[in-house]
Amino acid sequence: MDAIDNVTAKLVVARWCQDEGMPLVSSMGGANKLHPELLRFADISQTHGCPLARIIRKECRKRGIRGLRVLYSPEEPVRPQAPNGASGKAATLGTMSYFPPIMGQMIAGDVILSLTGLDDRSAASGGGMR
Repeated sequence: MDAIDNVTAKLVVARWCQDEGMPLVSSMGGANKLHPELLRFADISQTHGCPLARIIRKECRKRGIRGLRVLYSPEEPVRPQAPNGASGKAATLGTMSYFPPIMGQMIAGDVILSLTGLDDRSAASGGGMR
């Protein structure tokens, strides 16, 4: 499981897992998102609406990383109105406090279902996490 916020580190983990044949599920960005009900699992190549996933998708193509399973939200990030002319960090919403634990629980559930063979992917592909 990967919940790293650093792009370079995420890519190093993804490359290592691919090279070692290690299954991986990676969380994408939750910043400026409000609706956890929109979270979904997909191959990185099928993601949209997530700025972090866009960067990871581009870098995966460059580095030959394939089949990276991610949890992402297609919700367009909210662009909040900055209070009293604030700029920089004061003008951003950041990550809502409820997003990281929901993402973590969804990834944990995905891993448990895969390890126990109770997920749809195991039956369809003959294997666990991708």
